[in-house]
Amino acid sequence: MDQGNRQVSMRSGLRLAIELGIEVSIDSPRISGRFRSELVGMLPGRYLILSEPGKPVSGPYHAEYREGDSVVVRYLFRGSIFGFRTFVLGSVIHPDRLLFLGYPTQVEEHNIRAAKRLECLIPSLIAFPDGTESKATMVDVSRVGCHIRVLGPEVAGKKPERGDAVRIRCRVPGVEEDQIISGEIKRLIDEGDRLGIGVGFHQPEEQVYLRIYDFLSPALE
Repeated sequence: MDQGNRQVSMRSGLRLAIELGIEVSIDSPRISGRFRSELVGMLPGRYLILSEPGKPVSGPYHAEYREGDSVVVRYLFRGSIFGFRTFVLGSVIHPDRLLFLGYPTQVEEHNIRAAKRLECLIPSLIAFPDGTESKATMVDVSRVGCHIRVLGPEVAGKKPERGDAVRIRCRVPGVEEDQIISGEIKRLIDEGDRLGIGVGFHQPEEQVYLRIYDFLSPALE
């Protein structure tokens, strides 16, 4: 098992680590796209109730979930990403459109405070103190920092220095809004035709980490 991961069994009567109103993502082998929803109710040991899944965060829109569909659910709660596989019990359309899922018997917890950085290739823009912006690629990320690569010719204006405040704007595939992160340059690395920039975030960016993790992670097996 990877560092920061552990399996939690629900068979012993443990309550699922989640709260009403938590945003969850739903993934199903039958349906194209990964959808966002919200936990609106549950009966521990029996079922979870989700609001009607909205438009997909990845892939095209598809048909409704059907009774018996296998699904993978992921969400962020108190510094950990939780994931589990379950199935659709049914749905209602009145007075609201709601989706009922079976209560999980096994949950995987990925502690992002203890986890190593995620390797990724996320197109980004990095803004420097003199107001210039450079196209860049985020190549790894944790909840507290990331590594950015900028092509040499793209670095305009004053040469960046350690301690400079920067702002990173990136678009995670499947997420509509840009992710905007502020931080400070911790290290500069000459990588030949590229400049490597290590950035420490001003505050933990757990939601950004979750969205990148969610995009990179395949469905649980």
